[in-house]
Amino acid sequence: MDKMSKNKLLGMIGLISMGAGARYVLILLGMQTFLSFALLMLLAFLAAIFYPKPYAMVIPLLAMGGSDLFLGSFNEFSSIAVFTYSGLVLVCLASSMRREKWKRVFSRLSLRSMGCGICLGILLTVIYDGWTNFGWWILTPFYHHTLAGLMTCYEMALPFIAYHLLASILAFSVGLPIVSYGAQCLLVRKTRPRSGNAKEVLSVESCRINKESTSGRVSPFD
Repeated sequence: MDKMSKNKLLGMIGLISMGAGARYVLILLGMQTFLSFALLMLLAFLAAIFYPKPYAMVIPLLAMGGSDLFLGSFNEFSSIAVFTYSGLVLVCLASSMRREKWKRVFSRLSLRSMGCGICLGILLTVIYDGWTNFGWWILTPFYHHTLAGLMTCYEMALPFIAYHLLASILAFSVGLPIVSYGAQCLLVRKTRPRSGNAKEVLSVESCRINKESTSGRVSPFD
């Protein structure tokens, strides 16, 4: 396994571990429907823009599955979990459609990156909640299996969707640009020379990274 592959593998393990650990703590603190949801959405998006689709889909699934395992949620595993887990896959697939563009947008802190974050938070939440509530309508006896029943199901879910939208908007408009910018800064720091004219070489290296990030080739996990 070459150095690049090792970095990617370590990045995957780090994302899965941090995602599972953070979700475990947040759920223990009673933040299941708020911050933990935003965490998984953000994790799925980051996985989608930094990794190819097969690997990207595995990252949020393992993070959610790992935290569920420690929480004992698999003891009460139900058919609706198929929709909650597959909803993360849909988020990954939707995010990967413009992955190179998102790499460029979120490589720096700007009003544009915050605006794109807000739009992404809304779009991905609608996809996830639309899918999972569709599953709730199909699998439970609480609503008639008619179009009117489906609309009632979505209507009753509006308070939860509103919480999810708020959490996602905050995570994607503030958290995502900061995380992406921090990763780019870390990449520059890793390329800093230990001897010679460090300031001059670092300046050249920064220009190179900015140029490559504009073309969508730089990833902190490469």
